[in-house]
Amino acid sequence: MNTDATTFWESRICNLLVKDRWKGLLLQAFQRSYQDVSMAQIMCQEGTPVLLLPTQNLRSNLADEQLVSLAENLKGEEDLEHSEEVFIDSKDLATVHQFLIAYFGKLDLFDVEIPDQWRTLLMEKHEHQWMDWRSSLRLFMQKQGNPTRVLSNRKYSKRFNTPPGTKWKSRSRLALVLDISASMEDELIQLFLGEMDQLAAQGWLFTLFQVDDRIRQIEPYRLGMSISIGKGGNTHFDQAIDYIHESGDYDGIIFCTDAMLQSSPKTIELPQLWVVDKPKVLPVQLPAEPVYLRP
Repeated sequence: MNTDATTFWESRICNLLVKDRWKGLLLQAFQRSYQDVSMAQIMCQEGTPVLLLPTQNLRSNLADEQLVSLAENLKGEEDLEHSEEVFIDSKDLATVHQFLIAYFGKLDLFDVEIPDQWRTLLMEKHEHQWMDWRSSLRLFMQKQGNPTRVLSNRKYSKRFNTPPGTKWKSRSRLALVLDISASMEDELIQLFLGEMDQLAAQGWLFTLFQVDDRIRQIEPYRLGMSISIGKGGNTHFDQAIDYIHESGDYDGIIFCTDAMLQSSPKTIELPQLWVVDKPKVLPVQLPAEPVYLRP
């Protein structure tokens, strides 16, 4: 890493924070990479937006102008069309917006006045993601195959004069891995379990894994279960993932967590859905794109 370039650009971003806090916060969100490029720009690398900054010909006034123009170009494609210089490829803009939405989290926590066009964008995206988590859950369940009921016998009972009974013909067995660490909120757990109750009533089979820094309990999921948040502050899912993998009894996994994990979860070759409490900067990389319980 070029130390001089790092010091120079960090000072220019701090200067922008003082002059225009919102623009400074936008650029401060990105991971920086110092390269032999002609101007500051944003490029998606392996799906993650990175702020590329020049290492040569560093002049404060030109650097400040580039940072301001770059921040303004982040608003939308109409700004890219009228820009004399290309600071970000239009095809990467949706990924950049999604990154910023996850980075900033709840709007009411901001200590800065947000321009109207950004406030509208972020609020619409948050509302869409929050309302959509149930749809994502239903879609995930449909891919596992809907459970169906069949008659357990074909005739009325002559002895008891009762109609044919029913039984489940086929049901996928799914693992529910629930984070019960102290950082989880009881309200969110109840929201998630309420949806699980509806699915269980429709015939889905779940095994519930209660996990914080290790597996605390494994049991068949039952309607109306009561779950208590643990006292531990750490969350590690690897023990549960190993158990699920070694058993070979499961067709998919649903995780519910605040994603404040101490390490990246192990990979496992099973369909999985990650339900996270809210958009935010995560300390580790999750194996799949999360859906959110609330904005």
